[in-house]
Amino acid sequence: MQMQQKKIKGFTLLELLVVISIIGIVSTLGFTPFQKWRSDRIARAGAVKVSSVIQDIYSQVQRGHYSFAQFRIHSESDGDKKTWFISSYGMETERFMILVRDKYDDSNNKKEFHEFETRCKSDLPWDDQGHGDEKSKKLTVASYEIEDKLSLGVPGVGSLAEGTVCFSNDGSYYAAGGMFLDSCGEDESGCKPSVIEELYICQAEGGAAACSLTTGQKNFYSIKWSRFGNIEMQKLN
Repeated sequence: MQMQQKKIKGFTLLELLVVISIIGIVSTLGFTPFQKWRSDRIARAGAVKVSSVIQDIYSQVQRGHYSFAQFRIHSESDGDKKTWFISSYGMETERFMILVRDKYDDSNNKKEFHEFETRCKSDLPWDDQGHGDEKSKKLTVASYEIEDKLSLGVPGVGSLAEGTVCFSNDGSYYAAGGMFLDSCGEDESGCKPSVIEELYICQAEGGAAACSLTTGQKNFYSIKWSRFGNIEMQKLN
């Protein structure tokens, strides 16, 4: 008995072209939202990490691990490439009290540590350094490399430079340096220097040097803090 052969029908060229066209259209429509989501995720992850470094060093001071601490925005250059970091540093009680007691120089002038505008230097005698000290492996300090697809910024500061913020557990030695120091100009009579308590993180576009609310940069995050360590992160539209 002879078995009846089944007819196997495949796709026609036209059907294949229609399916490929539909896949292409769907992929095109989904690509832009995916790219936006991915860019925002990178910016948010960077903001969360930076916020964590600041929060962690404040916590170490409140727990008594350090009597004085600092977080610092700084860069390293390798040829034409510049890499930005946020790092934390800690000073134990003994070393901190030496600085507190050593108030005047031989001319009876206050030393740098006792002046608001010069207190928060990056080369203070830290016990633990999150960056630049390979011997220190303590988890109480940290250093985080900023993603190269991101940019940073400070309100009112047009270009990026090193910036530092220092604080003690009672807030009495709160100070800043570099781009976080809001100094008084010559025409600002009665003004007192203060700390700029906000840092921007955004998607880097077009080689922009710094995040600014006036340039229309995308995926824009703000990190705010106070002298007592109240950290607030939010996305800005």
